[in-house]
Amino acid sequence: MDLNDYRQCLRRWSAAVHAMYSQCHLLGPRICLPVHYEHLVLHPETSMRKILDFLDLPWNASVLHHELLVGKPGGVSLSILERSTDQVIKPINTEALTKWVGRLPEDVVRDMPSLAPMLAILGYDPRANPPDYGQPDSLVIKNTWDLKANKKVWEAREKLVAEKRDNIWRSWLQKSKSKSKSSVPKNSTEMTYQTTNDRWQKLVGVTNSSVFSTRS
Repeated sequence: MDLNDYRQCLRRWSAAVHAMYSQCHLLGPRICLPVHYEHLVLHPETSMRKILDFLDLPWNASVLHHELLVGKPGGVSLSILERSTDQVIKPINTEALTKWVGRLPEDVVRDMPSLAPMLAILGYDPRANPPDYGQPDSLVIKNTWDLKANKKVWEAREKLVAEKRDNIWRSWLQKSKSKSKSSVPKNSTEMTYQTTNDRWQKLVGVTNSSVFSTRS
């Protein structure tokens, strides 16, 4: 898949979510619970209580403060190669909900209903730009304001995570180029990766519309 192609990405996203959504309905509500991403972000306690109850797990308030457990023994383990790791290290906030607004070409927004029909099926207005997700809980408002107040601190943390990830990718790409002994001009692969990564970040808000919890 070409991550530089918005239309292709949206079609692939819609097809993938359609498959998951159909399978979830086929399994039934006792086995599969659809969860809207923005509900999880705006109303984390209500959403997490519902998810934990669905999974027959006891309530634990620590699920509302995952950032305090990142990298801790028995806590949250993150992969440095995961593109969203630099966001997951932050407390629950609303930044990602509208981060993509204004970045999609006008023709893509215009054709959104046909490019990603699953948006309407999931209850979204395909042409809403920005969409109206509703008001967040007080905890989320506080977290979001704290992030803005300490913007430079969090940007430095994001940059550190991103640099580690990019260094690993560049090392892997360099080894791959050496093995293949291809005639690709120096740095062209790295430039392609950087462009792809930038475009991927712009699509984050679109591609994370829903998640699914399942149990056996």
